[in-house]
Amino acid sequence: MDLSAILRRRIWRGDRKRFMPAGSVQCRTLQKALAVVGSVEALGKILAVPTADLERWLAGSEDPPMPVFLNVVDFLLEQSRAFITQTNGRPIQNQPAPRNGSEDK
Repeated sequence: MDLSAILRRRIWRGDRKRFMPAGSVQCRTLQKALAVVGSVEALGKILAVPTADLERWLAGSEDPPMPVFLNVVDFLLEQSRAFITQTNGRPIQNQPAPRNGSEDK
């Protein structure tokens, strides 16, 4: 099989479903949200979507609907804002250890 046939086969799955490579923006964004949340079930609850749909999107076999994708982006932005607020914009490893009053004297 030549390269163009392989690419055509990967681009079209079935006669109407577009193949989403594992490295696509939608798939990588969903995978990042999964890493933040920790489980497919928890992410499904946050996004209010069935776990089976989420697993297909994470596998790259389908595109998530645009409203779901935008909710994932909003979720990750909110997590980033919370992290920045919590660390005052500094990486965690650069945070000074909390001091108690006895160390200052």
